[in-house]
Amino acid sequence: MRMVMHAQYIQPNEEEQKDLARILLSSFASDGEDVTFQWLKRCGVENLRVLRTQEHVLGGLVRYNMGQFFGGQSVPNVGLGGVCISPEARGKGYATQLMTRALQEFYEEGYALSTLYGSSQRLYRGVGYDLSGHAFSIDMPLQMLTQLKASEEVLQAAKETHIRRGTRDDVPALKALHAQYAPKHNGHLDRCESIWLRILRREEKLQEFVFLEENGQTTGALTYQVCSAPHKRHDYVKVRDFIALTPVAHVGLMKFLAGFRTMADRLVRYGGPTDPFITHIAEYLGSQSQIIKAQRDDYWMMRVVNVKQALETRGYQEGIEVSIPMHIDDPIIAENTGDWRLDIKAGRGHMHKLSTPTEESLSLSIEALAPLYTGFQSAHQLKQTGLLRGPDKSISRATLAFSGPPPSLPDDF
Repeated sequence: MRMVMHAQYIQPNEEEQKDLARILLSSFASDGEDVTFQWLKRCGVENLRVLRTQEHVLGGLVRYNMGQFFGGQSVPNVGLGGVCISPEARGKGYATQLMTRALQEFYEEGYALSTLYGSSQRLYRGVGYDLSGHAFSIDMPLQMLTQLKASEEVLQAAKETHIRRGTRDDVPALKALHAQYAPKHNGHLDRCESIWLRILRREEKLQEFVFLEENGQTTGALTYQVCSAPHKRHDYVKVRDFIALTPVAHVGLMKFLAGFRTMADRLVRYGGPTDPFITHIAEYLGSQSQIIKAQRDDYWMMRVVNVKQALETRGYQEGIEVSIPMHIDDPIIAENTGDWRLDIKAGRGHMHKLSTPTEESLSLSIEALAPLYTGFQSAHQLKQTGLLRGPDKSISRATLAFSGPPPSLPDDF
C-alpha cells in the first residue's frame, strides 16, 4: 500500500504560479514558460489552485467558474483545465488528492457540476466523473455552401440580409446573442469571461466576428479565423461560433462563409454529432474532395458535485410528470450519498431526501449519474452495462425524464 504525503491545496502566490507554469510546460505542449505564465495571469490568481508540500509545488489546476445549459437552464459549473502533477511526483496519488480537494471546494462554494476534457479517464472516473458528451469536428468543402437546402422564401430573404463586421465595442452584443442561442443546446456553456477570452483573443488581437441583420434585427453572428494549412495550397476557415436564431440567419451566414472559397477550400467547425450547421447542406456526399467529414474530436467528462442542486436547477421537458426514487453512492461528497426522490412537474425538478429506499428505487453511483444527467446515455443503456440497477418501470421513467437532443460542447478549455 503506497503512502501519500498530505499536501496543502491553496491559491498560489507569485512564486508558486511560476512553479505551476513550469509543471504545465513539462506536462502539455506550450510555447514556453513565459507564455504559460502569462496565460495563468490572464486566468486570474483567484482561479488557480496548487497542491504543495512544505518543500515543493506538486501540481495544480485552472478553474473556470461558469454554467452549463441543460433543459434550457444554466446550471452552476466549474470547468477544469491544466490539471497537472510534476513528473517526479506522479504515480503517488497526488492527482487524486488534488481532484478530491477541488471537488470538496466546489461543493462548499455551491456549484452543482464540474466539466473537463480528461487526459486520463481512469483518474477522473476514480473521483466521480464520466464520459458525458461528444465534441465533434465538422470539416467540409466551402463549395458546398453555394448550394443550400431551404425554401425559396428563406433563400430570397437571406439575400436581403446585411452582414456587419464586429468591433471591440460590439462584444457585449455578441455575448447577448450567444445567451439567446446557447440555452437551446444541451451541454453548451454559459460562458465566463475566461472562456470568452479564449474565443475572442488570438495572439493579443481581437478574433474576427460578424453580425447578420435581418429586417433591422440582429439574428445571427459568427466568429471565425482564416488559417493556413501546412503543405497545402489553400487556406481553410475555422468557425468558432455559429449563432443563428432564425432559418434566414442560418442561410445568410452560410452564404457569407461561401464567399471565402476563392482564398480557402475548406471549413472546420466544432460542435456536436447533430450540429445544426449542416441542416441546410443540399448534398452531403460526393467525391472524396466533396464530402463532409464529421468525426469525434474528443469526449468531455462531467461530474455531479451537488446532487440536489444539479437535479433541481436544470430544466426538463414540459408535459413530463414523473417521480423517480433513487439511491446514489458518492464516496467523496457524503452529502450526496443516500436515498432521494426526484419529482418532475411543469419543466422543473424537486429533490426530496428519503430515510429508506423504496421497491422502485434506482441504484447508481455518482459516476453513472453524469451520463444519465446529460442524456449521453439512457437509463436503459446504463442498466445494460451494469452501471444502474432498478425495476423496469423506474428505468423507463428515468430514460424519459433525461431524454433530449445529444449533448454537445463546442468550446474547449
